[in-house]
Amino acid sequence: MRTPATLGACIDLLYATREKRTALERSIEKKVEDLKKEEQALEKHLFDTFGKDDLDGAKGKRATAGLTRQTVPNVKDWERLYGYIKKHDAFELLQKRVSGTAYRERLEAKEVIPGVEAFTLTKLSLTKKR
Repeated sequence: MRTPATLGACIDLLYATREKRTALERSIEKKVEDLKKEEQALEKHLFDTFGKDDLDGAKGKRATAGLTRQTVPNVKDWERLYGYIKKHDAFELLQKRVSGTAYRERLEAKEVIPGVEAFTLTKLSLTKKR
């Protein structure tokens, strides 16, 4: 791809290219959403049928479907959970990530968070000219 000779032409070409891409993405996203809805309806039908017929699975000519069960956490009392984590040094129960919003709020309040350093992410902003 050749880049335009001037910055203005490059900006305009970038904007036009982005418009084409987003239009294509919207079209594809609509089709994807329609397929997801169809999948969800079929999954619901299978769940209902498996439950009604007391089945854990079944198979077709091209695929097999089965129910799997997995125990997952559902926190009902965060304060009690935090107390447990502190008491038992069980921090592995939490995912390791810092909230960007909460971090920026503390930075604005001149609070120092040990073990964390600020990183400035630079992005290109592009808006339609009016």
